[in-house]
Amino acid sequence: MTLHDPIFALLALAALLVGLVLWIIGLGMLFVQAFKAGVWWGLGSLLLTMPVLYIFIGMYWKEARKGFWLHLLGFGLMAVGTYMALLMGVDLKPLHRYTI
Repeated sequence: MTLHDPIFALLALAALLVGLVLWIIGLGMLFVQAFKAGVWWGLGSLLLTMPVLYIFIGMYWKEARKGFWLHLLGFGLMAVGTYMALLMGVDLKPLHRYTI
């Protein structure tokens, strides 16, 4: 299998899509656990995701660990899929015109 085989492109796309789905499900699980812990935890997690959600994970590890690991696994699969796409030589320059 070489980098330009269609199967390599399908594997990269599959890793990206499965990773995205796992990442979203893990994030949803974390939001649900945050709302179970309290309305303010849930609202804080929705409005200020990065700091509040990670503080919540640290304080409520027992309840949040499944969602956290699923979230992390999804992120890792997306990173692998992106790396595979970049190895294939996907040109990201056309995306430059869409940046702000």
